[in-house]
Amino acid sequence: MKNRLLSIAGMLALVAGQAVAADLPSLKAPPEAPPVFTWNGFYAGVAAGGVWGPASVSQPGFESAKLNGSSGALAGLAGYNMQFGQFVAGVEGEMGWQNTTGSANFIDGSSGLPYNASLNSEYEMRIRGRVGYAFGNALIFAAGGLSVTGERVNLGGPGGYATVRNDLTGYNIGGGVDYAFAPNWVARVEYIRDNYNTLPYNFSGASANNLVPFNDRLVSASNNTIRASLIYNFGPGGAPGNQAQPADPNYTTKALDSLGDNFFERLVNYYKLEWGHDAAPTDPSAPPSRRADWPPAPETSPPMPFFDYSYGGTTNLGTNRTASVDSPLMVALAPSPLGKFMSDWGIQAYGWVNAGANASTSKLHDGGNFPAAYMYSPNTVSLDQAVMYVERTPDTVQKDHIDWGFRFSTIYGENYRYTTSYGVASWQLLNHNDVNGYDFPMVWGEIFIPQVAEGMLVRVGRFISLPDIEAQLAPNNYMYSHSMTYAFDNYTNNGVQASIAVTKNLFIQPGISLGSDTAVWNNGAHLPNLAQSLPGYGTNPLYPNSNYLKDPGNVPSFTLCLRYQTDTANDNIYLCGDAFNKGQWGYNNLQWFGGTYYHRFNDQWHIAFESYNLHETHVPNNQNAEALAFYAAGGTPFSPQYIPFNAPGTANCRNTVQLYCNSDTQTFLTYLNYQFSPLDNLSLRAEYFSDMTGQRTGVATNYAEWALGWQHWFSPQIEVRPEVAYYRSFQANAFNGNSNFAIAPNKNWEVVAAGDIIWHF
Repeated sequence: MKNRLLSIAGMLALVAGQAVAADLPSLKAPPEAPPVFTWNGFYAGVAAGGVWGPASVSQPGFESAKLNGSSGALAGLAGYNMQFGQFVAGVEGEMGWQNTTGSANFIDGSSGLPYNASLNSEYEMRIRGRVGYAFGNALIFAAGGLSVTGERVNLGGPGGYATVRNDLTGYNIGGGVDYAFAPNWVARVEYIRDNYNTLPYNFSGASANNLVPFNDRLVSASNNTIRASLIYNFGPGGAPGNQAQPADPNYTTKALDSLGDNFFERLVNYYKLEWGHDAAPTDPSAPPSRRADWPPAPETSPPMPFFDYSYGGTTNLGTNRTASVDSPLMVALAPSPLGKFMSDWGIQAYGWVNAGANASTSKLHDGGNFPAAYMYSPNTVSLDQAVMYVERTPDTVQKDHIDWGFRFSTIYGENYRYTTSYGVASWQLLNHNDVNGYDFPMVWGEIFIPQVAEGMLVRVGRFISLPDIEAQLAPNNYMYSHSMTYAFDNYTNNGVQASIAVTKNLFIQPGISLGSDTAVWNNGAHLPNLAQSLPGYGTNPLYPNSNYLKDPGNVPSFTLCLRYQTDTANDNIYLCGDAFNKGQWGYNNLQWFGGTYYHRFNDQWHIAFESYNLHETHVPNNQNAEALAFYAAGGTPFSPQYIPFNAPGTANCRNTVQLYCNSDTQTFLTYLNYQFSPLDNLSLRAEYFSDMTGQRTGVATNYAEWALGWQHWFSPQIEVRPEVAYYRSFQANAFNGNSNFAIAPNKNWEVVAAGDIIWHF
């Protein structure tokens, strides 16, 4: 038994680096701990950011004026921290300036005349308590307390005008991250929500140029603030640095012998063993996890979501050992007959549970955050995904024998809507619009043939689409939320995909599939045409026959990708054409042409770029009355009679004469990433998304997005990812709506503060 357990333990120390699997921690020993930064003491600083929020000026029994204001915000702040181990508590006060202005029209209840109400915020004062948890030179905190603001309300119209000023009191809540980037110097990013009590404003006694007397009004307001601060800590401070554990000679696979014999005891003890470490227990006798002449791994995981820059459709070539995923479940199973059987065959079972929450400026409960992803509904706590893999992956490091692998995966949660394939349990999303659902996003087998060039792997089945920085599976992403670039492209393919290492630097990936996100059995299937003709229009010009293909996009489609990485692994370019065919309107029959580029500046900084163009042809024009009538009556395979929810989008064509047109989507995405400790990473995401035909998001507009996220690992098995994101649509309102229920969006911007936890097993 001992030898068998050590064999399993040895494999835990290897790297699996698969683009579609939960990436594994590095094997490097934790560095010696540098001096630890302390948060104790007085501090002072300045803050700058933006503030926005709603207010109302109401006359009981009559129409209220609803206002929305925004402005920049500046503040000076001071406080005191006390640190107890890794816990920090303190108090903070601030005085700030802002000029939040907003106005709205209303009908005055006294005179019946149209008037305008405007509101100006003059200052904001806060006293807050803070509690936080420190990770060396990073501190995540929550805060709350008292808020005071000066609000000046102006009423004006045909009957005159009046101005009244009062001070409103209320409370604030919020949270953020402090980061000590130099001795005694701290940078902060935070979100604050202020809710103020409703206060009567005495307009009847106000001095004003009133031709018609005003009645008193009730004024209520709330503010949202996102800002950055620069702070000086007058306490002992200390040199900020990585607070990793020093190298522990006992932190090796030998420790697995003393975890116990009971399943639950071993499971709990393995979590305890890895707590605070940035890698699995080391095994000096383990074989190399990558070929000696291969480019080095550009990153470590934790804290990054990968070792090798992402590429899909294959187990990573030259850098994967069989049964090498660091899994607490497999460690716990090891002594059992099932564990021994799985070890003998190189089979592993593992996964994770991912839950998150968000606070959003959008309020529509069902789908109000859309088209932001993945947080579909605003101001909720959600089970995003519970995932289980059963797999065997081939050994691609060796070059002396053919090897094989397979994966069967399941997913349950809100994120199933981003993996759904038409015809595979798709009734949950397309017929019921269920909030949570299940799917089987990866069901494939593969064979690795090392004798072809530097190695060729052929995968057959359903697999994640090849390109993209991001992936549907939570651990494979820098941040909790996803870019729109990722949310609206191809998800999975069904087919045959080859990946060939021509050299250690150059990979080529040819493949064939049946469209994108559509089941194999949809190929050639037909549906009856429910609107072959209509009174007043005649024959259906879109689909004139008595039936039509269930999915016109389910046809043989071709993929070709090229990947090149330099010897230093500082640069990587990956160009793809994914699942391309004639591009006829189908279920996600997206003609994807684009690529990714990664550049590593040093061990702490790297940047990732992605850009692509999507298009489909013969997409019905939702601006043409005839096309829209036949669509609504069941004259297309994606009409509401067949797919009542989340159907493929129609297009907002350039004029109302066209029956159909080509859809076109162009994106530009970048992630700037900074690893400031072995367990921590910051990511800044910036994105431009052009959907001027509205086929992907449902609104014809261009979008921009900026997001800042922090990825912190407590161990190789548990991570949290808080973040804040700002979204903007330019030509039309795109947020706080839901097309499934004919609720038009009414906002052209959105701010979402969110976070999640991933617990691996």
